[in-house]
Amino acid sequence: METSRTQIWLQSLPERPYRLFVPLGIALAWGGLFHWILFSLSLTEAYRSVFHSIAQIEGFLTCFALAFLFTALPRRTQSAPPTRFELAVGALAPVLTTILAWPEFFAASQIPWIVLAIVLLRFTLRRFRAKHAGRRPPAAFAAFPIAIVVALAGIVTIALYGALHLDFSIHQLGRSMLLQDVFLLFIIGAASLAIPQITRGESVPDLAIGEPRAVLPFVVAAIALVVSSVIEMRGLAAIADFMRGAIMLAMLLRHAHIHRLPTENGLTRWLLYIAVWLVPIGYALAALAPDHAQLGLHVVFLGGFGLMVLATGTHVTFAHEGRQDLAHGYPWQVVLMALFVGLAIVARSCVVLDPRHGKLWIGAAALLFLLATLCCGAAVARARLRTTFDV
Repeated sequence: METSRTQIWLQSLPERPYRLFVPLGIALAWGGLFHWILFSLSLTEAYRSVFHSIAQIEGFLTCFALAFLFTALPRRTQSAPPTRFELAVGALAPVLTTILAWPEFFAASQIPWIVLAIVLLRFTLRRFRAKHAGRRPPAAFAAFPIAIVVALAGIVTIALYGALHLDFSIHQLGRSMLLQDVFLLFIIGAASLAIPQITRGESVPDLAIGEPRAVLPFVVAAIALVVSSVIEMRGLAAIADFMRGAIMLAMLLRHAHIHRLPTENGLTRWLLYIAVWLVPIGYALAALAPDHAQLGLHVVFLGGFGLMVLATGTHVTFAHEGRQDLAHGYPWQVVLMALFVGLAIVARSCVVLDPRHGKLWIGAAALLFLLATLCCGAAVARARLRTTFDV
């Protein structure tokens, strides 16, 4: 019976890849944060900030981005689902990257992610070609291949820093491109479809053939984001944060219409809407209070990136498992998830506001966010309860 269930689950993955990537993302969130709980309790002296950023961005967030891309892009374009090879690379690359980053093999840790980026670039570009898709994607989906190109450029920049022994600022530039600019572009692409469709039930128009000008704003946004990273490299972090916030606000207003409130019921919809707003708000806080920039940036990362992927992953599971009652409701698991993310933001802010007890606040923030991921997992499990192992 168990073998049969496993086979059915595996057979369902090309059509329902979120079944693999949402739980995997939760597991990698624990891999990237649990050591901070041990650190706060003085059970280890290793702070591992670089490992944390790699595990969270290239592990946890990447898995949720893959859950969205592999699910939404084929369905929207009426094209083939991801192949088993693409699913395997998508699952292995974040895990290997995280594992290799733990012993500080940072250069080697980027190799699996380079492979993943190349596979993803091919996956997305094929769905922009009419002969591989029954329907054209929306223009905002151009942000995905553009983001992957920026990711590759960031990795190459980091590699050049190491190979040519360049100034450390070059490493910071590549790291900023990889850990911020790439996911800001992913947010632009995802939110431009998800906010109108999920929160207001509105259809987003397809990209017309022979209209490359529709893609131009996303190219300009990518260039502007990379410029902001260059400005940050030059020591002007407040200006860089202001630029990022302004770029995100402009793109989200123009393409996701975030000035319009949700009209569809459901807590996951409201959480997605709030999370999108927290990205430009967090950057504005960082720009206005540069001495406490980490406070604003963790509003971006925890409240923006973190809450967004948890809300989206939960909602996608509700919707595609046929649990409209949960998608339109306020499940207690989602209520607790939102509460824990909010408390995690407060705790992480206290690291800046109360540095005397910063070590304990770091552990508290990590624990609270991990509890939020458990609530996400519980919500996903509840959605699967009536449809367990259905194809």
